[in-house]
Formats: sequence, C-alpha cells, structure tokens
Amino acid sequence: MRTIHLLCFVLFAGLWLCGSVAAQAPATAKPAPKPLFRDPVHDGAADPAVIWNPHEKKWFMFYTNRRANLTNLTGVSWVHGTRIGIAESEDLGTTWRYRGTADIPVGEGAFSHWAPEVVAHDGLFHMFLTFVPGMHTDWSGTRELVHLTSTNLLRWKKESVLSLASDRVIDACVLRLDDGSWRLWYNNEPDQKSICYAESPDLYHWTDRGKVIGDRAGEGPKVFRWKGRYWMVVDNWQGLGVYYSTDAVHWTRQAASLLDRPGQGEDDQVKGGHADVVVSNDRAFLFYFTHPGRRGTDERRDGYEQRRSSILAVELELNDGILGCDRDQPAFIRLVPPEPQAAARSNTRAFLFSYFTGNGEDGLHLAWSSDGYRWEALNGGKSYLHPRVGESKLMRDPCLLQGPEGRFHLVWTTSWNGRTIGYAHSTNLTDWSEQKAIPVMHHEPAALNCWAPEIAWDESNQQYLIFWATTITNRFLETAGRSEGKYNHRVYATTTTDFEAFTPTRLFFDPGFNVIDATLLPAKGQYHLVFKDETVNPPKKHLRLASGSRAEGPFGPLSPPFTRDWVEGPTWLKLEDGYVVYFDCYRDHKYGAVRSKDLERWEDVSDRLVMPAGLRHGTALEVDPLLVQRLLDGKAAQ
Repeated sequence: MRTIHLLCFVLFAGLWLCGSVAAQAPATAKPAPKPLFRDPVHDGAADPAVIWNPHEKKWFMFYTNRRANLTNLTGVSWVHGTRIGIAESEDLGTTWRYRGTADIPVGEGAFSHWAPEVVAHDGLFHMFLTFVPGMHTDWSGTRELVHLTSTNLLRWKKESVLSLASDRVIDACVLRLDDGSWRLWYNNEPDQKSICYAESPDLYHWTDRGKVIGDRAGEGPKVFRWKGRYWMVVDNWQGLGVYYSTDAVHWTRQAASLLDRPGQGEDDQVKGGHADVVVSNDRAFLFYFTHPGRRGTDERRDGYEQRRSSILAVELELNDGILGCDRDQPAFIRLVPPEPQAAARSNTRAFLFSYFTGNGEDGLHLAWSSDGYRWEALNGGKSYLHPRVGESKLMRDPCLLQGPEGRFHLVWTTSWNGRTIGYAHSTNLTDWSEQKAIPVMHHEPAALNCWAPEIAWDESNQQYLIFWATTITNRFLETAGRSEGKYNHRVYATTTTDFEAFTPTRLFFDPGFNVIDATLLPAKGQYHLVFKDETVNPPKKHLRLASGSRAEGPFGPLSPPFTRDWVEGPTWLKLEDGYVVYFDCYRDHKYGAVRSKDLERWEDVSDRLVMPAGLRHGTALEVDPLLVQRLLDGKAAQ
C-alpha cells in the first residue's frame, strides 16, 4: 500500500513538473540556438536593436557590423569603417538570417556607423545612430548622434544631428514616457563615460538634461519598462550593470549584474555586452553580444577569434525585486508583434480642414469635425504655421496630406505671381520643419504663377504627386482671352519620394480650356480629378471631374458640371452617407458642399455646413481622433 502511495506521488510530481516547465516555455517548439546570429560578411555583429517590421510581418535586428575577419587591419580600425547590418526573423525571434545593410545616407569618404537605436511612432520609424567621421586606429575622433527616419526600415533619411553634452557622444537609447514625451539616454565619453539624457516632445527637438548615471563608467544604456519599474542596463565591460527607477530620472543601482559570469553554451562562455531588451506579453528578452575568443590564455590576443562577435539572447527574470537571468537555460523566444496603433483608436471618426483666411498673410489654420458637416476652428482660430518663404511670403490654398509614413506634408500658394510653391512637414501639426520654396516653374521664364498646389500619395509608384495651376504666356493661344486678364491656366505636376529631389515638371492636365484648383479623389478603383472650369467668357466657374486608371493620368472624359457657378477650391471626404465635395463660394463669402454615392448623381448639402468664419480654400482629411484630442487639449502652436 505504501508502494502505491509513493508511486502515485512520484507520478503526480512528475506531471506537475512537466506542466510547470511547459508553462515556462509555451512560446515555440524549440529553443533559440546559441549563438542566435552571426554576421556572414564580417562576423562582427554587435550592439543589437530589435524592432517589429509591420510591412513585412517580420522582426528586424539592426546591429553594428564590425570588420572582424579583416585581420590585416591595425589597431582598432576593424571596429571602424562599419555599416549597420540587418537580420530578420519570421518565427517570432527564434531564428535569424542575414538581410543586408541599412541604406543610411550619412557620411562621405571614411566613416563609421555604430550602435543603432530604432523606435516606431505614428507610422514612421526613427533611428538614432552613432556616427564617427574618418578612419581611426585608436579610440580618438569625434562622435555624434544622428536622427534618421524611414517608412520601411530599409532606406533612411537624415533629419538632424543632436546637440548634446559634447562632441564625443555614443550609444543612444530612446523611450516614450506615459505623458507622450520622449527621453533619450546616451554615453558622454569625455565625462568618464557617464550616462546622460535628453528630452523631446516629438523626437525631433531635443533638450539636453545632463548626467544621470556616473557611479561607474559604462556605455550602451538600454532603458525599458517592466513589472512596474523603469530598468536600465549598462555595459560596464564586466557584464551589464542594472539600475531601476520609478520616474526614469532618479536611478538606484542593483547589487547584482547581468552576464558577468560566463555561460556554458556555444559562443556564450565569456561576459556579455551592449544589449537590447524587448518586452513582449509581460515577458522580457535580453539580446546581447559576446566576443567568444576572449577567454582563457587567449583572452588578450588580437586575432580573428578575439575580434569576432556573436548575438545571443536570454529571458529576464524578476525574483524578489532583483532583475536576473540564467543564460544556460534554453530561451524559448516569442516576440509577439505589437498591436497596430490603429487598434487603440476610438470608434469615433475625426476630420481636419486646413485653410487660410484673408489673403493668407498669417498662414495655416485648422478646423476639426466629427461628422464632416459641423466644423470648429482649432487653436482659438489662430495660425499654426506662419509663412516664411516664397515671392510674397503668403500661405494660400494650404493642402495637407498625411503620408503612409505618418508624417503630415503641407504645400501652399506662396504668391499671386511667382514660380514657387511652399512646403513643410510635421508629425503633430504643432511643430513644423523648416519651410522651403520649391521652384517648380523656374525653368519657364514666361510662367506667371503657381496656384493651389495639391499633394497626393501615388500608391502604385510609391511616390508623392504634386500638381498645381500655372499660366505660361503665349501658351495655349486657342483659349486666350476666355478668362480674367492675362490668365490661361493648365495643370502641371512633379513627383518626389523625399521632398528633396523632384522629377522635371510636366503638363499634367489640359482639358482644352482654362482650368485651376484640381484635386484627386480615388474611388471605385479609379482616380477622379475634380477641377474648376475657370472659363469666364462665357461664364463657367464651376466644378467638373475627369477619371483615369492611374494617379498620374491621363484623365477623361469630362463630366458635366456638378456644382453651381462661381465656386472654387474643391476638397472632399468619404463619409457614411457618400462622397462629399466641399468648395469655396468666394463671391458669397461662404462654403458649399455636394454629396454623391456614385460620383454621377449629386445632391447639394450646403445647408448642413457649419464652418469657421473666414474659412477659405483648403483641404479636408480624416485623421486619428487622438491627434485631434491632443490639439483640443491645448497642445497648440507657438
């Protein structure tokens, strides 16, 4: 009888133990290999940064690609001349393969890219990169932190160089706080390798706040939030020092370090260095690198085995308030993709209307609506952006578009008579880039004007399409004299992917008469160009549309007029009850609108509109309700 009881106990204990182990490793069918990844080009992968790529449905790992296998390089020049490598995982982080190098347009001649930090925000990816100009055989030279952005994690655009504590700063780490602001930690090398920090409201404008960690020299800070605390791990070259905080400003060092004792796995029998941490479904995974050959009697040698490095991973544990890990336990990695930002949005829709008042002297105004009919001015009716560029420094006909990367792009008329259009961009509609005047018609000395530029995203060609109305003297003589004065417009266009380089301007739309104020409405599998017939002799001054299969045209045939005469500045929204086209009834000093479900039969709905006083030609667009809420909460323009 005692034997039966003992057997039952053993069976029960075994089942309980198996269940416990299974509960700790539900993520994948197999543990992550050791090493997790080695770079196949130079075998020098270090400083990993892991992020989800929602476009490709893969996890990406960015890393410093040290030239470990070039053993003829003297001193530490093998650590320089580096690019940022990319590895990818299709199985939630368990296995990784080489993807290539990041296209980063920073540096000429000899230079180094180190320690990438990558975060996602509002559909745009931000990288904070250590840039080292020149080639060095020692640890001399300047270092700076560069801010870049990307829509796809592959091709990057330089935004700025951060102004921080010194000209030798490295190893950025960026985290968003609960109030929506951002904090950046970095290593200030001249100050005994201390850790400093800076703050930003939007990832673009940073204020340095000075030293935050200085008890021990270190580099590669990584800050993350887990289990109700902020944690920071720092590479002290004797493993990773651990700090914790409740406010991410005041830090306490934990007595025990991470990875200070060698493990037993392949390439893991040395101390671990510069790490990233990914928190996923309340689990936390530490990605770190090692120099596998730096052990035993060969530790001080400088050969290929000592230079090469590998990426490994371990799951973090929190026991009695102490952060730890067991690198000899198998790591069952499961990096769950983060929830799409759209999933957090309210079911309530929100719309913005960009517009100008008067003659456009004071710049960009915004109004908002939840139904597309009743609009309320934001910022107390004050301007969000004052014009600074162009022949007359006006901001008329502001066209606002949110691109696929999440950034807002704005183009506008800068003058009644000129050959430029204005451009600026923003991520939050309160902080704007430097304005610039794009000389879209400078190649045409006889061009009189550039009116009402519009911007659209061409999904098929992955580019922005910009188009506007221009009169060129002695062009299209067959319709000369049919409009006011010397004007005889046609619509012209250019394209761009980065708002730095533009394709040559071309004729975009010529319906055979004077035409202005075009806008593009995609619907029913086609692109519909809504425009104003500017003919005054005989009077037209109404809206028509023409359709095409591609955003770049051609468009036709032409529809009959679908509005009253003497209107201009069309823009549109797709609402629950159909497509609504808004227009400026400029003679009556008010706005009008028509509605259609099929873009053929139209109903006037002007009597439903409630618009801010003085609203003139602009653009309607749907936006995230949270953005409108932030604007309503008082995050107004300066």
